[in-house]
Amino acid sequence: MWGACLGSFLNVVFYRYPLGLSVVRPGSACPNCKTPIAAYDNVPVLAWLWLRGSCRHCKAPISIRYPIYEACFGLLFALPYFVHKEPITGLSLALWSLCAVAILVLLLRCARAPIYLWIGLVGGLAVYLFKLIHGIDM
Repeated sequence: MWGACLGSFLNVVFYRYPLGLSVVRPGSACPNCKTPIAAYDNVPVLAWLWLRGSCRHCKAPISIRYPIYEACFGLLFALPYFVHKEPITGLSLALWSLCAVAILVLLLRCARAPIYLWIGLVGGLAVYLFKLIHGIDM
């Protein structure tokens, strides 16, 4: 679920960052009626299915892209845990992979990516390599 939540946040980043908008404020809203999306309608994948892909208020369709990104990022986040079975290795590789894909998407969309994604990319790789080089089991 954490990966899907991060995927939901990255959807916001993919939309707002190229436009120069804040990725934190204001909260998400329906692009059609501008009604803020309530927390219970912002649960990755499940809310889209529950609402049948439309806004709760104006019934405008919500793109299938959102739950697809959320599900893909959820799987991408979970995969390193299943492969490596070690929490630190799984977390570092999950962080690295999410940041790598997010940076790639943003570089393709607007030829730039925010520093926090680069820090996550380098940090995730650094932790993994440190653990690999020193043979530490965590």
